[in-house]
Amino acid sequence: MKFLAERLTCKAQEGHETNHPQHYARNENGEVLEWPNDSYAVLHPRRPDWSPDSTKIVWRTGQFGDSGEIAVMNADGTGAVNLTNDLLVYDAQPAWASDGTRIAYASVQGSDSDIRLMNPDGTGKVTITTSSGQDYDPDWGPTSGPPPSTFALTVTKSGQGSVSSAPSGIKCGRDCSESYAAGTAVVLTAKAGRGYSFTGWSGACSGTGTCTVTMNAAKTVTATFSSG
Repeated sequence: MKFLAERLTCKAQEGHETNHPQHYARNENGEVLEWPNDSYAVLHPRRPDWSPDSTKIVWRTGQFGDSGEIAVMNADGTGAVNLTNDLLVYDAQPAWASDGTRIAYASVQGSDSDIRLMNPDGTGKVTITTSSGQDYDPDWGPTSGPPPSTFALTVTKSGQGSVSSAPSGIKCGRDCSESYAAGTAVVLTAKAGRGYSFTGWSGACSGTGTCTVTMNAAKTVTATFSSG
């Protein structure tokens, strides 16, 4: 369980937040993006945190009164997904683990605030503090020991086609995951199946050309093939 290699810290008392900020990010072209830019921005979004590979942002989205949910979206503000969806629970202050495998957050379920963990897709929720006090504002400490020497690259596909890598290791559909030495630049090439065309990358890559992924964290790339 990788997340146990990191130290998780939190504060012991919570103040009441009253400001209603909006968030912005600047892309590689210098454009300023306002996000979230869809229906999840019902009220004052707060506490954004980047995924380790910089392809996703997790944040708290306000709904009504003191209710709150944790949501995740793409770095450009699209594709928002609600991860908690607890109507009678206040969830806030998400923090992404440096290995990308867990998200910590504060959750008020009754009279106490506790720290919970979940997978980046919202599954596997577990409460890790059970004191009668108010535990909130989680943050991940540095990993113990030396940094990892390899990282996993996982390729998923939508539609008919294949993806190969250089250096070798990935030949997806048969072998869609491989570990590479830290710092390796892996080039992925998509080849459409008969009757399909390659329409683009998502995840750690974008566009329709070859995909170059620098392995400084575990990363996932999706290749989409469309029929016709």
